[in-house]
Amino acid sequence: MTIDYTAAIEADGAALIAACAMAPGAAIVACPGWTTEMLTEHIAEVHDSWAFTVNGPVLTFEEMLAFWQSDRSIPDPSTARAALLQALRVVDDAPCWTWSKDHNVGFVRRFQASEALIHRVDAELAAGIAIVIEPAAAVDTIGVFLTYMMGDVNEGAPEVGGSVHIHCTDCEGEWLIDSAGDVTIGHQKGDAAIRGKAQDIVLALWRRGSLDACDVVGDADVARRFVAHCSLE
Repeated sequence: MTIDYTAAIEADGAALIAACAMAPGAAIVACPGWTTEMLTEHIAEVHDSWAFTVNGPVLTFEEMLAFWQSDRSIPDPSTARAALLQALRVVDDAPCWTWSKDHNVGFVRRFQASEALIHRVDAELAAGIAIVIEPAAAVDTIGVFLTYMMGDVNEGAPEVGGSVHIHCTDCEGEWLIDSAGDVTIGHQKGDAAIRGKAQDIVLALWRRGSLDACDVVGDADVARRFVAHCSLE
């Protein structure tokens, strides 16, 4: 299953801006206190920062933090996205600073595609647009969640207390997350299973949709604690 990440960033980024324009001042439910205007400002700053990271020399965390905190002029979202896409299309998978365990441009491509998709969903929910996520993109964004997001625990969240099997029913995609949080790909029985369309699963994991849209088998409390466990900030 091959994803064209730059094409995904382009399409979802444009859809995000269009949806926000349809709903000025609307609340972004998954990001308390945010409005559609704040969402477009956020995505512009994110794209601007990653374009700087990809284009420049390999930075330290302190150098990247100084750039994030600098009093700089942020371009509009379309300009910032175009600059990021140009950088991603020109630069190969060279080393670069990232906050993840993968310090290369390949991570930036993949994660920015997922971030554009999830924030496109935020914008479309605010605008009352029906959400449609292609199965391949949904599966990849589930993989991003399981690979990069599970190390940050939501403040005050209880331990999951069991293993979770995730099974996409409309396309290939199965994982087991054991009680220690380690992830393996494939079909293995867990204390709880979350089954359903890839779109419904990705929305539940990223807390943009209800777990009730999925079929939960086994220990439902384990499944719900798992969905609530990770910090998405």
